[in-house]
Amino acid sequence: MDHNLIIVGSRRERKAEATRRRLYDSAIRLFQQQGYESTTVQDICNVADTAKQTFFNYFPSKEHILAAYHDELVRKILAELSELHSASPRKMVLSAMSIFAAAAEKSVSISRTILRHVFASDVLKATDQKNEAQIHSWFRSQFRDAVLRGEMLPGMNVALLTAVVMAILSSTVQEWIVSEESFDLEESLVRRVRFLLDLGRKKR
Repeated sequence: MDHNLIIVGSRRERKAEATRRRLYDSAIRLFQQQGYESTTVQDICNVADTAKQTFFNYFPSKEHILAAYHDELVRKILAELSELHSASPRKMVLSAMSIFAAAAEKSVSISRTILRHVFASDVLKATDQKNEAQIHSWFRSQFRDAVLRGEMLPGMNVALLTAVVMAILSSTVQEWIVSEESFDLEESLVRRVRFLLDLGRKKR
């Protein structure tokens, strides 16, 4: 085995990943500073100090950077959700609302951009559907455990409950993003989801 080829290959891969990350970070910074629509691919290349063709070697379009940002954000959310530990699935779900609120508040401008483009862009729509499926699966498992543990009424429709919580999460974040009057996103998410969970809570 030629160990030199392995070293060169790994070095090449590290260099490629560093270039991709530099382009990505430069684009996100520009999106935050001057807006997505006002940022051109050339602007991104100037900040990243790369050729325009290099950009297209890594990202077919600006939309793919938005999709990558959304994907990375959801991966971080799922990682945080996986670290939640509680004997109560109900508490897990309410804690999840705080995690989602913090993620949305991380960059309001990019959240607004994603919201504006997610239904019009096939790239963003595909990413959003994939991420939504993972989040849906996490909530569904929590509600299934809540029923099994006796926290919620036997026979509770877990699929319907999951769909309603997903709708609350989506609509509340969208309301927060477009609202002209600021409100506490975390408090609103927790309050609305707690109200729903209380309706199906098993009385002790």
